[in-house]
Amino acid sequence: MNWVNILLIILVVILLILYLVILPIARRKSMTRNQQAMNDFFKSLHENEKVVLLNGVVGTIKSVSQHYVNLEIAQNVIVKVDKHGIASELNQGEKADE
Repeated sequence: MNWVNILLIILVVILLILYLVILPIARRKSMTRNQQAMNDFFKSLHENEKVVLLNGVVGTIKSVSQHYVNLEIAQNVIVKVDKHGIASELNQGEKADE
């Protein structure tokens, strides 16, 4: 074997280690960071906050429990929704069509 083949083998081994070890660790760290951000968002939910559900329904939170929120989507219409069904908080600048 000449030195070019040896360098090529070393390069392949380094790329294999990068692909099998380092990239999965980086992905896992990113997923953990995203999960923590979601958990922080769910813990920060409070009453009288306007939110948007994943299906586009806009409502106001009336009460919060560990896994669910009671959401008023129309006057005197309250639905129980899993917290994971909430997509985002409705910003103050955004107006929901009433």
